[in-house]
Amino acid sequence: MPVYRSITRVSVGNGQDTSFWWDAWLGDFFLAAKFQILYSHCSQPHCSVQQVVQLGINHLLSSRLSAGAVSELLCLNQLMDQVMLTDQMDKRTSNLISADGRLSTAAVYKAAVHTQHTSPVFSFVWKSKAPQRVKFFAWLLLQDRIQNRCNLLKKHIVDNSTCELCKVAPETSEHLIFHCPVANQLWTLVLGSPMSFPPINELWNLSRPPSLPPKHYNTFVLLCCWCIWNHRHDVVFRQMRPCLQRLSTACRQTCHLWACRLKNEDSTIPNHWSSVFPP
Repeated sequence: MPVYRSITRVSVGNGQDTSFWWDAWLGDFFLAAKFQILYSHCSQPHCSVQQVVQLGINHLLSSRLSAGAVSELLCLNQLMDQVMLTDQMDKRTSNLISADGRLSTAAVYKAAVHTQHTSPVFSFVWKSKAPQRVKFFAWLLLQDRIQNRCNLLKKHIVDNSTCELCKVAPETSEHLIFHCPVANQLWTLVLGSPMSFPPINELWNLSRPPSLPPKHYNTFVLLCCWCIWNHRHDVVFRQMRPCLQRLSTACRQTCHLWACRLKNEDSTIPNHWSSVFPP
């Protein structure tokens, strides 16, 4: 609900369905944010506009107000003098809501992609050149939401969390991507040894050796993780044995196909990404 309120504005009618403090109904702001001191004195933070107009704002505040709260109350009362309720229902509007009142997921996605973000997760995943399904997998991976056996155990889908590739350690996301022997051998092959791994939710901090170019390195890492995940599926669902050579070949083919598809879009994509993996 807070996210929904953040992307909508309300034209108040009877005020019944509009949050006094947490809906943008007097302008492009929330009253709880504009009058923070006064809000801290409020005894009913979820009151509606209708309740405040009918009962009065003082009825919803503590009996003793600080000097800052008194000052903010004067400003709020000036805004409230302009408020007149009607018999009509409150109406929500948003640039992300279509004419028939439906929330447009396409508009939400477009707004998210074209907004400047400082989050390293957003830059690492959604601004990479990886295929869309790889981006979605990476987004789940960084939040530890992939269906590894530890997560499946929490949902009572499996009886134990032991990794089906190595049969030794619990299959967490970090174990599967970094520490399971076949995955660890792949990273050693690609990035060199010895090496340390970042937490899975900070995958963008995976060290880059000088031999690999910095541009599109993030995409290269995501493609490797995607291949490790698919290799795990081959073992679990197709009864194939873990195999470094097969995993390396899959990574080489995936990187080659990716580079060929995007070469027309970005001529700076390295030709030798696939050559990182031995034949």
